[in-house]
This record gives sequence, C-alpha cells and structure tokens, in this order.
Amino acid sequence: MMNPQATAVKTMKMFRVLFLVLVCAELCNSANPGVKIRVTKKGIDYANSVAQRLLTQQLRTLGFPNQSSQSGKTSISVTNIRVEGVSIPSSSIALSPQRNGLTWAISNFGITVRANYRAVKRGWIRLSNSGSLRASVSGVTVRETLAFGRSSSGRPTISHAGCSGSVASVSVRFYGSWSWLINLFRRRIGRSFRDQLRPEICKQVIKLVNGKLQTSLAGLPVTADVANNFSVDYRLVTSPRVTSDYIEISHKGTVYSKSNRREPPFSAQAIPPWTSNSRMVYVWVTQYSFNTLLYQAHTSGMLKYQVTRNQLPVNSRSYLDTTCPGACIGNTIPQTLARYPRTSVEMSLESAAMPKATMTFNRLTIDVSFKVEAKVRFSNNAVNNLVSFNVNASLTFKPNIRRENLNGEVTNYSLRLSDIKFANDQVLATPAQLDTVLTRVLGLTVIPKLNVLAARGVQLPAPGDARFTNSYISIRQGYLMIGTDVAMTL
Repeated sequence: MMNPQATAVKTMKMFRVLFLVLVCAELCNSANPGVKIRVTKKGIDYANSVAQRLLTQQLRTLGFPNQSSQSGKTSISVTNIRVEGVSIPSSSIALSPQRNGLTWAISNFGITVRANYRAVKRGWIRLSNSGSLRASVSGVTVRETLAFGRSSSGRPTISHAGCSGSVASVSVRFYGSWSWLINLFRRRIGRSFRDQLRPEICKQVIKLVNGKLQTSLAGLPVTADVANNFSVDYRLVTSPRVTSDYIEISHKGTVYSKSNRREPPFSAQAIPPWTSNSRMVYVWVTQYSFNTLLYQAHTSGMLKYQVTRNQLPVNSRSYLDTTCPGACIGNTIPQTLARYPRTSVEMSLESAAMPKATMTFNRLTIDVSFKVEAKVRFSNNAVNNLVSFNVNASLTFKPNIRRENLNGEVTNYSLRLSDIKFANDQVLATPAQLDTVLTRVLGLTVIPKLNVLAARGVQLPAPGDARFTNSYISIRQGYLMIGTDVAMTL
C-alpha cells in the first residue's frame, strides 16, 4: 500500500509539471511577432463589399428541386426552376471580440425565379394544362457568424460558426389558359419556395465562407524566399486577434538559412501601439526580422567576398592594377607602384561579427564589422601579403514597397578602418589612402550586388488575390510600418 505522504509528494510534482507545461504553452503562444498585419474597419468594409458581390454572383446560380402540390382532384408540378434575377442585398460585417470572429449580416434582398408548370385535373374527363410561373422572393435576411483560428500549417483560418435566415414574403403568379384556376395554388407553392430558400441561402453563405474566403486565407504564404539561400517564416504565432476596431494577425517573421535552420539567440521586441486606421491594412516589419537574416548569413559563413580585377566592371578592371595610365591603386597609393610594379591587388572581405540592423525615425542602417586582407598577385601567379585591417561599415538603406513586395536600396555608406597591419611592417599607405581604395572597390563590387538583392526584396504575407494600392512606408524606432489599401481580384 502506497504511503499517503509519498502519494501527496507525487501529486504535487505532477501539478508542478502540469503548471510548467501550461506556462510554457502560454509563453510560446504569446511570443512577440516579427511581422504583424492589421486589417482595420475600412478594410473590413471593403471586404464586406467584395463578399456582397461574390454572394450576389453565387445566388444567381441557386438551384431548386422540382415541386408538386395537390388539392382535391387537381395536382400541379413545377419544373425547370431557374433564377431570373437577384437584387443586390444590404450587407454589413461587425467585429465580434467575444467570439474572436465577426458577424456578417445580409438583409433586404430578393430573388426572382422563373419555372414551368403542368396541371392535371382528374375526373370523368382527365384535363391537363401547362404554362409558366414567376415567383418573387423579398425581404430575405441572413446572419452568419464566423470564427478565426490557426491551422496546423500556421495559416489563419475562418470557419462557419452559425447561420440563421428568414424570408419576409414570396409572391407566385402563374401564366397560361388555366391561370385563374392554378393561381389558387400560389400560396402553397410560395410557402414551399420560402421553406426551401431559407436553408439554401445559408448553405450558399457557408459555401462562400468555406470556399472563396477560406481559399483566400489558404493562399497566404507561410514562407517566402529571401535572396537564394534564406526564407522567412510567416507562420502565425497566435490565432488572429479580433478587437472592436480591427483584426490583427501576428507572424513569426524569422529568417532561416535553407541549408541549416537554427534559431537566433534573440527575440522580437513588442511593437508599440498604433492609433491611426486611415488605411485598410497595416503591416509591421520589425528590425528583428532583418537581424535574423543577418544572423543566419553571418553564422552560415556567407558574408565573405573575394575581390579580384575580374569582379570589377569591364571598364574599371584596371583599378586594382599597380601600373596604369589612369585611375588605379598604383596612382592612389604610389608606394605600391614603387614596390610592386605591373602587379594587381586582390582583396578578401569577411564578416568578423554578426551585423546589426537598426531602425530609427525615418532611417534604416546596417552596421557590419569585417576583416580585409589585401595581397598582390604577380604575372607568374605568385602572391605576397600586402596589408590587413578591420573595417566598421555603416550602410543606410531606403526601403520601398512595390505591390506586395518589400525591397530597398543602399543610399549611403561610410567606413572606419582600424588595426592596420602591413606585411613585414612595411608601411605602404596611409589610412586615408586605404579608405579611398576600399570605398572605390566596394562601390564597384559589393554595393551593386547588395542593391540587386535588395531590389529583389521579399514577398509580404498577403493573399494571392490581394493587391496593395496607395501604399506608404514609415520607419520608426525598432520597426518599419507599411500603410496600404487593398484591391481584390474576383
């Protein structure tokens, strides 16, 4: 028999473990996002207008089963029922924080249908007649509740959480030689239309939610390529959050190396509150996301570059020569010409520490420290060490938004050299001369390549059928924010 005290101890341990699991789960779900999207009421209103048009299109395809009715010896069958017209409904979407979803209210719309009928009167003599009918349905109201969630793949989901509907009136009119008699059935046929229409409209609304809307959300990218070797993780860190003013979607926003996925040793900071809601959508990209890219690039050993005369543009290749008639190292640093005539200089650059991206008001800078080693190559391919030194570089970037792509360009850069060591302690250049050469070489090689990568940019997490319009970018402390309107392709 187990000791009661031992049982109590084990029970307490179990509760501690359970508590830690729950705390861990909460912390994991409350991690600050690297990228965040907000859809404002203006965006919700636009989504409502799109949903209204989609529903109107869908209602035009409504189908009804054949119907029949009998009164005494007279029976009637209605066939080939088709929608003739749909009046555009009133529509509104209200945010529901309590349900973490929204309510879509559709009201005051109508449907007109055409059909064929055949009537038979049995008696001593069997009589039959056929013609057409027109039914007008008015005062239709539908209320659909939707709930947001998160799929196993990290995408936002939207699901049906309840639908109710009502039909105010149905008017049926028969046309044909027996119309005076057949119209006695119009109330009965009208009730049949009404009873079938109420669940059918909810079915169409649910079909639209589970079809077009869910497909649109399923089209949100959970990853996007960055350059050739990296990808950004856009999976949700929590389910979408609904307030009385907007819907927010929080994405991880971490960049990983495709060849070696490793977690960065730092986390995203909280994004400060934002009060303006003049655009349909706001997108926040934190400096955390930029820094995860720099971390992956540095730890993967990808921030290294070898500069030879063949890496320079064709019309500038002589710049690394020590002997030339124009602009070259030999004329910028005469000591190299005197000591190493008719040779060329090669440089290797490699990051010495993880670069750091910093966002301040209207400014995005990346600071990087790298080591430079320069050698001279003789005509027989022999090489001699020339100089090594450390460089602290500060690059200023201008971010741009093109459609749903965040890109940019290097607009300025500055260098600070230190720890200069010449081979055999033979000083062949001043720090200013080395700065001039390195600035020129970077401007001919590294900066243009950076601009090519920056111009390619990265796709933002927007559905494939959404297009950003009227966009702007604002850089603040620790993040950049994109305000944009949206146009949907139906």
